[in-house]
Amino acid sequence: MVVLILLLVAHASAWSGTSRQPIRITPFYQNMSTGSMDETIKQQMKKAIETYKTMLSVDPSTNLRFDRSCLKTTNKVCHKYQTYYSHGTPTAWWKKVQGCDTCVNNSSQCCTNYPGGVGVPETDLVILVTTKNTDICKGTHKEFENKEGYGAHASVIKRDQYDRPILGYINFCVDIIAKVKKEYLTDYILSVAKHELGHALGFTASSIPLMYDGSTGLPRTERDPTTHLPQKGNLVCSDGETRSVFLANTTTTLQGPITVRNIVNTFRLITPAVQRVARKYFGCDTMLGLELSPREIRNGSCYQSHWDQCLVWGDVMSYKQGTFNQAIDKRGKSAVGGLSSAISEFTLAFFEDTGWYDVSYDKAEPITWVDKEGQNMAAAPGFHAGCSWMEQERCDGWDLPFPWATFGFIWLGICGVFCCMTCIQIPIALAKEKKKKEKEMIRQSKNGIDEQGIVMTEKVV
Repeated sequence: MVVLILLLVAHASAWSGTSRQPIRITPFYQNMSTGSMDETIKQQMKKAIETYKTMLSVDPSTNLRFDRSCLKTTNKVCHKYQTYYSHGTPTAWWKKVQGCDTCVNNSSQCCTNYPGGVGVPETDLVILVTTKNTDICKGTHKEFENKEGYGAHASVIKRDQYDRPILGYINFCVDIIAKVKKEYLTDYILSVAKHELGHALGFTASSIPLMYDGSTGLPRTERDPTTHLPQKGNLVCSDGETRSVFLANTTTTLQGPITVRNIVNTFRLITPAVQRVARKYFGCDTMLGLELSPREIRNGSCYQSHWDQCLVWGDVMSYKQGTFNQAIDKRGKSAVGGLSSAISEFTLAFFEDTGWYDVSYDKAEPITWVDKEGQNMAAAPGFHAGCSWMEQERCDGWDLPFPWATFGFIWLGICGVFCCMTCIQIPIALAKEKKKKEKEMIRQSKNGIDEQGIVMTEKVV
């Protein structure tokens, strides 16, 4: 008990925040072979990194070295460690450790030395960046089926003793990205880089049970004293399937599954900063928090790694599959800046609630919404809209290229007066045109940024 108290005190002292410094992020580029697009990716990654650096501060690291994953244990002794990571982590970054894979009779004497290296100095997060045409890119990965593929995907590979991500991975799917028109390519890649870097920094579903209280330095969700991990249990997930997952505290961290605006199996983040920002933005003092995307349903996951697009469309971490391409095709270049690109107060609130970061809200980027003519709207839908607005489901139709329904009602009204066959035929034709355009938008939406929130966290053995 005394040891536990001392550990908690030491842990809390690490959260004093007095020594936190702007985060240092080091990209490590691998397998880059696409010429000019590689340079564009590097340039936009640099911009994204610099943006997050102005917003997030951490307890600085002196030298990062990463633990090897244990592949086989007997009587709580590791007998075999991982010698190769699929993301190509250099051996010089690993910690030295002894294993027992050549011992006999389950001896506790370890007799295999796994070499260590010098690590990575003067950084707080390392990002492995590649441009491979992976199965996820091609849409053939069993857990991320999508015949059109994805624009990018990201993961958290390693975390520190407080679960803050210290090693991440981003892969740009250049075959998909190459489909974007040249004049929009730079903006698109910057949006992708900011989005995927958000995941690598910890904006993932798997981070939610691992969050800490920034004021106390203690976990928001109680940990097992032996494994130091949250409790596992069965949970009904977004797709209606029941899975065994790490459970987050349901009174202080995550609610769900719940029904919100008639959508079942929804999850709501209810951490303090998220609640505070949501109440201020929407003008609703009874809001408990903000929903994660209930529209993001895939095999193998439980709840989501994005905000609900219908509440915070313009935030970089909202789930909006393919809306970038929809916008540039339907509304012109003026729409580019308003889609999936703003690191808003909502996302900064998420990072604050992890306990790993201090955030600078004065650097938050404003959420920009675009109207039907491609013009930016100063006050986004939902801005100070009140509690009643939050209870309405209105996502369907927000991204339509033209207000066909309005014209349909006008024509029907005229028809009611003149009773002419032509008037009946016109709204029918308009409805067919609307359906055709919606199908086209759905087809185009398959070419989106990661938008499935790829999260391949480390395996716990």
